[in-house]
Amino acid sequence: MKAVFHRKTFIWSLGLCLLLIVNIGMSIMFLSIMFGMPIFVSMAALIGGILLGIGLLAGEATYTVDAFGLRQEIGPLNWFKLIDKKIDRHFSWKDIEWAQMGTDLNRSLVEYHYLKIKLTKWPYHLQLTSDKADLNEYNQFISVFNQLSGNSNKIEETNNEQINTPAQFSDVPPSSIPYNAPNQKIKIKPDFYSTKKAKLLFIVFCIFILGIVSFIIDTGTIKITHALRFGLIIIPGMWYFYWRLFVRKKN
Repeated sequence: MKAVFHRKTFIWSLGLCLLLIVNIGMSIMFLSIMFGMPIFVSMAALIGGILLGIGLLAGEATYTVDAFGLRQEIGPLNWFKLIDKKIDRHFSWKDIEWAQMGTDLNRSLVEYHYLKIKLTKWPYHLQLTSDKADLNEYNQFISVFNQLSGNSNKIEETNNEQINTPAQFSDVPPSSIPYNAPNQKIKIKPDFYSTKKAKLLFIVFCIFILGIVSFIIDTGTIKITHALRFGLIIIPGMWYFYWRLFVRKKN
């Protein structure tokens, strides 16, 4: 019993890779400036350096979950073949500390599902998302992951979401699956919006925003146009925060 999921990914954590990509781009741009290149050449060097960093640090990934654990295989991006990238990592079930499932919005305001996995060894974290990927393939992967990890009834349970379970996996009892299991089933952490920390953070944000609004009204030191821009940025984000905490949870 196994499932396979394909998507693009970074070879290390998102934050580390983004930092390295920016540094590569900036370094190449500064070199062009040192050699007295025109500004348009320097900007092209910056963009080229960023693309180079993405090509080096990102790749086409294949994730396989089976009775022995989780395997991550990363090859080069389709448009970047300068380096024959071959990364093959295998994590047994005992290497997985916990997992977290939930949903979030992408930059196009389209909701996607995600699976975060905390590992006991490098790279310590993995994140798989359904964003710009095959949703049926992702659902199948999540279904098998939950069954093999001993959480067959926890598919999006903490987020009150239901991912469709493929028929070919829905009838397999988890107790009948022999595998290299940990001492107990893998803990599935609740989605951030289901925690008390999220509600506390929402209250703190509300107090902070009300304080800013009160300061603007009392002092008038901030121009109306600036206040409107502030509102256009803050209000949509706070509305989504509120919707995830109190509205969607009830649906």
